[in-house]
Amino acid sequence: SVSPTHISFGALYFQSIQSVKDIKAPKGELQIKREIIPLQAGALQVGSHVKVRITLTSTRDLDFVQIIDNRAACMEPVDKTSGYRYGRDCSYYLDVKDNCTNLFIGMLPKGVHVIEQEYYLDRSGTYTTGTVTAQCAYAPEFISTEKGTSFSVRLNGSKVR
Repeated sequence: SVSPTHISFGALYFQSIQSVKDIKAPKGELQIKREIIPLQAGALQVGSHVKVRITLTSTRDLDFVQIIDNRAACMEPVDKTSGYRYGRDCSYYLDVKDNCTNLFIGMLPKGVHVIEQEYYLDRSGTYTTGTVTAQCAYAPEFISTEKGTSFSVRLNGSKVR
């Protein structure tokens, strides 16, 4: 039995599986946005160089924010070394994996922060990126997810089959 003199706390989390294209970003105090920006004119082709820009917006200071950027299978990081990266107001540890890039931010100040990574496209086809998620480790209710996007990569300027 529960005594009225004791206070209990709890949380309820819901997890489901759906297509990465159907994910809707929650509206909250932490927002994430990902853009894939070609670094040369013309259609994307094998060998193209792209920049992935992740924009984080927070309405409060947050400690220990984790970002998981699930990239498309054709995207090969230009900088493959893990380690600390230092920005103007937001520093982070970059952890490069085979299928994703993880970022760990010790202290995320309130405001808008932009993090950029560069990639080469190493094979042709039609690809969908996975989600990009930012979540506070100490307060997991502060979370934002953006859906995946599709794009095509040509082989030496020819059409994708």
